[in-house]
Amino acid sequence: MTKPLCAESEYPMPHTSILSPFLLILTGICLIAAPSHGEERQQLNSSGDKIQYAIGVEVARNFKNQGLELNLDLVTKGMRDVLSGEKLLVSEKELRSILISVQSDIRRKQSLARQGVTGDKKP
Repeated sequence: MTKPLCAESEYPMPHTSILSPFLLILTGICLIAAPSHGEERQQLNSSGDKIQYAIGVEVARNFKNQGLELNLDLVTKGMRDVLSGEKLLVSEKELRSILISVQSDIRRKQSLARQGVTGDKKP
């Protein structure tokens, strides 16, 4: 019997992750990270502009709903470093550790919220 090209044991299907907003932010944050010094309201002239704006709105809502505050300067710096091939400010190992910690904290807060307990109070 022939083995399927993508056997589940070799390439497990990725699970939906709480970090998916991090991936979305990479595509949408540039629009909201641009400096605005009393500029006129930006027009969405193409379907691409509308899609990117919608992604930015949805990503920001996800982070806001999860109680995460973003420093847009640092988010943009990280994106630019990756896209330009610059050296990252943290190692890949540290980056994974940071994201795992954030994911764990979000899950803990969501679990407490489902139980009706805030993160500030002891259960």
